[in-house]
Amino acid sequence: MKSTNSTRRIDQLGRVVIPKEIRERLNLKTGSAVKIFEQEQKIIIENHSKLDYFLELAKIVSKSFEKFDVECFVCNMQKILFQTTNFFLNKKIFNFLCERKNQILHGEKLLGFLKNSQTEGIFPIISNGDVCGGICVISKKFVDNFDFVLPVQKLFCDYLNI
Repeated sequence: MKSTNSTRRIDQLGRVVIPKEIRERLNLKTGSAVKIFEQEQKIIIENHSKLDYFLELAKIVSKSFEKFDVECFVCNMQKILFQTTNFFLNKKIFNFLCERKNQILHGEKLLGFLKNSQTEGIFPIISNGDVCGGICVISKKFVDNFDFVLPVQKLFCDYLNI
């Protein structure tokens, strides 16, 4: 846990300003949702993602992709929610997700999620106009498309926009 060594005062309405360096580390933007709770006499503030509610769906989705001989993960904008193998998030993934379009990467554009991967697909999940995460699919074979991901991407987006 990093500390900023800064002290903030609570205003008349009970508000506290979260220091800029913490907001940047947690990718908190104006209007971001946070969870606030008390634990062991401390106030905990966590970044909140609508996708957190879909953890079980993310597991089912990831497992269902096994028949296509691919690895995958579902992430929000801070962390991986579920993965079929051990992945580490690369900061570049968030840049690709923020482009707000489905992308298939080959060759030098690969993000290196797996050794010997030939193709990576990045599918952003958008809720109320904001990118809130994505589905990433990785294949050790050269693949022209990952069309089987599109209905799942639509399912996530539709549920999040209800």
